[in-house]
Order: sequence, then structure tokens, then C-alpha cells
Amino acid sequence: MLVVAPGDESYRSYCLEQVADGYDVVLLTGAEPSWEKPHITDHAVVDLSDPAALLAGGRALAGRHDLAGVMTWDEWSVVPTARLARQLGLTTTAPEVMQGCRNKATARSLFARHGVPSAASVSVRTRQEAEAAAERIGYPVVLKPASHAGAIGVRRVDDRDQLTAAYRAAERTAGQGTEST
Repeated sequence: MLVVAPGDESYRSYCLEQVADGYDVVLLTGAEPSWEKPHITDHAVVDLSDPAALLAGGRALAGRHDLAGVMTWDEWSVVPTARLARQLGLTTTAPEVMQGCRNKATARSLFARHGVPSAASVSVRTRQEAEAAAERIGYPVVLKPASHAGAIGVRRVDDRDQLTAAYRAAERTAGQGTEST
């Protein structure tokens, strides 16, 4: 099994341990393995944000090992990992589907189109649009920066003053991560 971007030991070691219980694991990682070593049989260090480097590393490992699949639990890596699996000829969820999962507005649009219920959601580009949406939906609301992964920057907002502060905080941190998907 090829694992892409294993992450931090304190948060993700249990994931790698569980995969290694069932498979011989090879790793594509951005740094030399440390805590991962007891769980892997091989690795390649690549720039995880560079699609060509990811593909080259994946091909090198696929040339040395019979891969059952390619996987990641790193949110930033789900789309590149799906592309890599496709390029290696392995079964995968389509990268376009994974992109839809990564973008909450796209996911909600697809839910609505196919009759899948979800919480009210509005994509906004300005603080004024956010305020208007909150007034329509009703407080409390949740502000989630589209460019952040997981729960980074997510804030519960109970009133207009909190919304203004949360929106300003989201503006300050926008673009401060690698959003390569």
C-alpha cells in the first residue's frame, strides 16, 4: 500500500499502524521518515506540493513494489493522491469527485442537486455578504474559510460583532497555507 503524506506522529501514527497491520506499506513523504520507519518497507522523499515530483516518486515506488492501492488521510493531499492513483493505473475515486469533497460549496451544491439534505450554507466573498447571509439564515452561524483544511479557522458566530471579528481573522490567514488542490 502506498501512503502519501503520513502526517504528524501524535495525530496520525494510529492510521499508519493500522494500515501496516494489513499491508506492506511504502511511503511518499516530504521529509525523511522517523516515527514511520517501523511501519514501512520503503519510501521516497518528494515535494508533496509538486505533481510531477509526486508522480515520479509514486512511479519509482510502484516499480519496486506491487501496490494494492494508494491512500492518504491528509486533507491537502486527497486530490493529488487520487490523481497519482489514476496515473499509476490503480483503483481510485475520481480526482474531480475528491475536489468536490474538498470544496464545501461544491459539495453542498452537489448534495442539493441530488436531493441529499445538508445544513444551510452560503458561499460569500465579502464581509457584507457574510452579514447578509447570517441575517437570512439566522444566528448562530459557522464561518469556515474556504481555503483552509479541516477545522482550521472555523468559528461559531453568535452575533454581528463576532461575525465581523471572525471574518477579519479569516481574511488575515487566507492564503497562508499550501492549497494545491
